[in-house]
Amino acid sequence: MSEIPERPEDLDKFVALVGEMKQSVASARAAIKPVLAQLKDNSLDFTPGISLLTLKSHTLLSYMHSLVLLSSHKLLGHSLQSRTPPPQAFSDPKRDARGTEAGDLIDDLIEGRVILEKIKLLEGKMKYQIDKLVKAGQAQQKGKPAADDPLSFKPNLANFTTAGSASGSEDEASDTEKPRSGIYQPPRVAPMPYTEAPRKGKRDRALPPPSALANLALDDGTNPFVESTSGLGSAPSMSSSRARELERMRRFEEENMTRLVMNKREAKRRTQDEAGMALGGVGRRVGGLEDEFADVLRGIGEVGRPGRKSDGYDELRKRGQKEGVLERSRKRPAMEEMGANEAIDGGKRKRTRFEKDLKSQRRKEKRTVK
Repeated sequence: MSEIPERPEDLDKFVALVGEMKQSVASARAAIKPVLAQLKDNSLDFTPGISLLTLKSHTLLSYMHSLVLLSSHKLLGHSLQSRTPPPQAFSDPKRDARGTEAGDLIDDLIEGRVILEKIKLLEGKMKYQIDKLVKAGQAQQKGKPAADDPLSFKPNLANFTTAGSASGSEDEASDTEKPRSGIYQPPRVAPMPYTEAPRKGKRDRALPPPSALANLALDDGTNPFVESTSGLGSAPSMSSSRARELERMRRFEEENMTRLVMNKREAKRRTQDEAGMALGGVGRRVGGLEDEFADVLRGIGEVGRPGRKSDGYDELRKRGQKEGVLERSRKRPAMEEMGANEAIDGGKRKRTRFEKDLKSQRRKEKRTVK
C-alpha cells in the first residue's frame, strides 16, 4: 500500500490566504449592500454634485480598478492600441461610457491621474475647512460635549426671520418673559479650541547646505577651466540669480536658434555680466581672473594718476622709467646728520606696504605673548 504524501507548507499558506480573501470579500459585500439599497431608493441626492473628498475616493477606486484590469490584459497578451472612445467631450455630463478594451483602460488611467492632480491642488486651498470638518467628525465619534465643537460658532439659520414675524415673536415673548434683575449677564459663548502649530526647535532647524555642494550641483562639466587653480581666489560660480538667468538665456538661444530681442541698455548689461562671469569684468564685480591674483595685485599699489583708474602695474611702470636729477637728489641720504635711513628734505624714508604689514604683525605677536 502506497504512502500518502505530506502536504507542503506552501499549500497550507495558500489555503489560509484564500480563506482570508473570502472573509474580506464577505465583509466588503456586507458594507456595500446598504449603499446599494440607498441607491435603489434614490435616498442619496447628488443633484448639486458630489463632495471633493467623495470624488477623490471614487477616482482612486476607479484608478485601481482600471490598473488591475490593464495588468490582466497584459498577462493575456492583448493589444494596447484597441480602444472605443466616446464621441462626447470629457466635460459633457451625458458622455457615454468607454469600452472595455486595453486602450480604453489606459485612457481611464490618464483621466484619473489628471483628476487626482487637480484634486490635490484644491485640497491645498481648502485645507483649513477640511481639517475643521475632520476634527468635528472625530469629536462626535469620541463623544465630546458641544462646547469643544469647532463649529459651535456656526450661525443658526432658523433664527433669521422676517421683520413681521420678528415683531410678533417679540410681543409673545414679552408676555411670558420673566422680570429682569437689572444686572448685566454676558452671553454664554462656547469656547473655540486653539490648535497651536508645532514649533521647531533649534536642533530641528535645517542647516544651510555647504557652499561647495551648491557649487558642485551647478557645476558645468563641459567647461572645467573655470575652476580655481590656486584655491585662494573664488572662481566664477552659478550660485547667483543673475548667473542662472544668463545661463537660461544662453540655453534658450541655442535650442531655438535665435537671439533674444532687447534694447541697448539690456544688451550692454548682458555683455558686461557675461564678461564679468568669464574673466572678472571691470571693477572686480564677480571675481574671476583678477580675483585669482587679488592678493598679489593688491600689494603693488592702488593709487593711480589723477583722473585715471590705476591697475596693478603702475608701480612697475614707474620703476622702469628713469627719474630726474631733482627726484634723485631728494632721495640721496645724508649720512652725516640724519643717518642712513633719513633723507635731506623728506625726513625719514617712507615705509612700504610690506614693512607696515610686517610691523603690525610683530605687534600682534607681542600682544599674544604677553
